[in-house]
Amino acid sequence: MDNSTCPPPPLPEAITKLVVEFLQLFVCATLAKRIVFLLLHTAGAGAAMAGKLCGVCQKTAKKYAKMAACGQAAELLKVGGGGRKARLADVEGIIIIEVETNNYHTLQQAADMAAQKTGAKVSAGAIRRLFSKHGITKHKCAPLPAKADPVEQGKFYGNILSELIAMAKEGMTRLHFMDAPHFVHGGFALLGGAWGKARRFVKTFSGRKRYNVLGALDFASKELMTVCNSTYITSVQVVALLIKISKQCLFAPVYVILDQAAYQDCAFVKAKAEELGIHLVFLPAYSPNLNLAERVWKLVKSELRKKYYGSFDEFKAAINNILHSLPASLKDKMDSLITENIQLYDGIERLNDNSYIITKAIKVA
Repeated sequence: MDNSTCPPPPLPEAITKLVVEFLQLFVCATLAKRIVFLLLHTAGAGAAMAGKLCGVCQKTAKKYAKMAACGQAAELLKVGGGGRKARLADVEGIIIIEVETNNYHTLQQAADMAAQKTGAKVSAGAIRRLFSKHGITKHKCAPLPAKADPVEQGKFYGNILSELIAMAKEGMTRLHFMDAPHFVHGGFALLGGAWGKARRFVKTFSGRKRYNVLGALDFASKELMTVCNSTYITSVQVVALLIKISKQCLFAPVYVILDQAAYQDCAFVKAKAEELGIHLVFLPAYSPNLNLAERVWKLVKSELRKKYYGSFDEFKAAINNILHSLPASLKDKMDSLITENIQLYDGIERLNDNSYIITKAIKVA
């Protein structure tokens, strides 16, 4: 028989791996490796070679060899032993309940809690693996206005806002969301980041130079009309914006959604709106989640963080450029942000004194 046609014998590492994998069908991986190590070492393999073949590090292999030489081979074959992993497994359910009930913002905080439960040191890595096993991931916390009334918001949406949105989608009316952010030049929230080998400290500015933007967002077209200044937003600016809206919306009823700020919910503004034929619809108190214009300001701020502005004039120009680019270069982002999907708070349950959890997603079809 021609030996050249016979396949080469498998390498010792491959055979050992197969044996370890077979033993893992009956015992844990650590015990399977210990059994194979003892067999190889007893058969004459050195500690380093036996450890390499069964997949343990040199330090562990020397420990196993020393225990075998001292007549402690039986100790290597014991399962369990009350180690950290075993103690963590004993209180695994308690840890998960604790995490689901209270707020733990870092893995180390959860590890410290687990250490108190088990009486042994628990690493952040062990907590990460435990969370992965149970499908626990880190979610960005969402704000809940302290004085928001979920019931009132639900009534407003169901009785008023949803109908106006449906009419706007059909072109039966023009629906605008009005709001006024105040962009502070040099504010910490708008410093952004910069690439480099070291962290950058960017000079901020004294005083509170603000660029105020009163905007009205057309729900259907995603167009934004604005009135801007560097002083204050008052009822005068609100009326000026209402006049702008009336000039562009001549052939359909106009509805403007706005909050109850004093400069908007006043006799001067209401009288002018009535004169222009514009219907003002005031949101329930503390309901920024119902005002889609809020989403536009978040987009503007995210764009502002991409650059540092050394002067207030440069800062104002950047804001104006972003506002003008919303219906063009930022159209895709606007289309994904400005939708009929509204986050309501009637699907939340109380977790603790200051935290709630969403139990059902509110998505408006």
